Amino acid sequence: MTVTLKKHPPSGSIILERPDQCNAITGEMIERLRQASQLAVRLGLEVHAGHGLNCDNVAPVAAIPEVVELNIGHSIVARAVFIGFAAAVAEMRERMTAARASSILGVPT
Repeated sequence: MTVTLKKHPPSGSIILERPDQCNAITGEMIERLRQASQLAVRLGLEVHAGHGLNCDNVAPVAAIPEVVELNIGHSIVARAVFIGFAAAVAEMRERMTAARASSILGVPT
């Protein structure tokens, strides 16, 4: 598994992507994303992550403290086809907020 870093100058940010973009997110993958996020912050970059994230797999990525933005628009639009935009946004927001809260409290996601 590799982690792709895409620098977006002059914004000073990077996007962490999983090249396989599959639904399964392994513990090894999360650890590599954490390490890449920490390195990026030490280099003065803002960390964004995404592509392939959905309600079923967003929690471990959202729990990484260094990640300040998630690219989840495609997932929300796809889900909205079935449940509507308001419900799709609320569902994703709930998962992200719970994951971030558990990372702050030190509770595994």
